[in-house]
Amino acid sequence: MSGWFRRNIAWLGELVSGRNRASAAIIEIYRQSLLDNVLQPCHDTPETQARIAAIGDILTGEGPWALGQLYSIEAELWSYYTDATVLARFWSVLDRFDRVVSAHSRNAYAQTVPASTDPKWSEADFVRHQALSLIDTIQNTQMVNLERERFTNMLRSAIFAIALGLSAALLGLVTYAIINPEPGLVDFYAILFVLGTLGACVSYVRRLQGAVEHNALAGDGLSELNMIANNRITALSTLLVGGVFAIIVYWLVLSSAFAALIPAQNDQPGLSVSVMTTESLLAGATAELATREEQLKAAPDNAGLAAEVAAKRTEVNRLAADIARMKGELASFGPKAAAAKDCPATGTTAAPACQPSFGQRSATVMELADARSFYLMLVLAFLAGFGEQFVPDALDKLSRRMKSQG
Repeated sequence: MSGWFRRNIAWLGELVSGRNRASAAIIEIYRQSLLDNVLQPCHDTPETQARIAAIGDILTGEGPWALGQLYSIEAELWSYYTDATVLARFWSVLDRFDRVVSAHSRNAYAQTVPASTDPKWSEADFVRHQALSLIDTIQNTQMVNLERERFTNMLRSAIFAIALGLSAALLGLVTYAIINPEPGLVDFYAILFVLGTLGACVSYVRRLQGAVEHNALAGDGLSELNMIANNRITALSTLLVGGVFAIIVYWLVLSSAFAALIPAQNDQPGLSVSVMTTESLLAGATAELATREEQLKAAPDNAGLAAEVAAKRTEVNRLAADIARMKGELASFGPKAAAAKDCPATGTTAAPACQPSFGQRSATVMELADARSFYLMLVLAFLAGFGEQFVPDALDKLSRRMKSQG
């Protein structure tokens, strides 16, 4: 069963990427090019004629062909070309070399060969040696790129399969929380963890997309290939860390540290996603108001300070009203409130007061301010996995604040 699953996931990845069709087209074009090369004038010895005939039979056969096999044939053909053919066709190899390899490799090659006016470039043996060297570099570059693409597609397929499973799990968890009149906090921990892992999936796929957008030998191609090939464990650990970060963000929100670490104006809706956070903001605003009022008593004619006191008093009143509203909303839902309203335990009667929304019930269980805060928490959970530095940066800021205050 697992083998069937892997084969179908690989097939789906190839279908999405078009890798098989593209590879087949490249191999066919290359094969046709080599067939044309077989027809080029070659040294007229019985051994050469026999080998050229064998290569022609291979290239006109039904295959299957691999690029590595075709690369070997191309290099071998250059050993059979006449001197005139070598001198006439060297430009085509040099042109392909300039198109395929990185600028660094081109510059390094230019520094190792004589100037174009040097008499050596009229010697067939020297030019043949240069052509074989360039062909070897071209083929190594292309093989590294192809292998890197293959490994990347394999990781894409694996991440895609994991994302499908996580999406199904998220749908099941949310459905359970919706139909369950009294969902537990553990259910929402699971939802947050899955959302964080999904965010990490999306982030990792974007990183893989950029992994093959430059030439493999622009830097150290073999090292890049080795890194991608061994990234399977890294991918799994990244996904798990995304889920853990989502849980940590929730704890930051409940502890009121999130509002302090992510500066924003207090009138922006949704920042204070828990009553505790809003109470912390109210305490800070009240203390600042007291300080400003003392300063105003010492300088009653300071119009600017009077305006600040008025603005701060308005903010304190608004925060106090928000807290009263939040506590009122939270007290309106839950088993105790339902019993006080003479509502059935299932909470499914037609009475509006007995039918809190999913967001309201979720906010009650998670000790958040309101339904809007719950949905903001879901967004933050996804961002915790998607933005790999989102939570580490927040924790670094928190650590610095604690050190400065201690």
